[in-house]
Amino acid sequence: MTTKKMATRVRVIDLIQEKEKREGGRIKYADIEKATNISRSVVRAYALGKQTRFDAHTVDRLMKYFGITSYDLFFEKKVIDSTEKT
Repeated sequence: MTTKKMATRVRVIDLIQEKEKREGGRIKYADIEKATNISRSVVRAYALGKQTRFDAHTVDRLMKYFGITSYDLFFEKKVIDSTEKT
């Protein structure tokens, strides 16, 4: 039996890479921390997809930093097919 589940991934690492290409330089977590007033450990957790919760203020600040206005650009949703053995 195949079931479908929805998985959500934060695209922060992708957004960092895109911004680096646009600006032509390396972006460190410390740079994001200074610009957004979000702690480096939280920025790192979002970048690595290891955040344990989503805080609206944090998401909004990160979206503003990356210059995006749509949650669809911040979050990536995927349908995952999983096969269950019965």
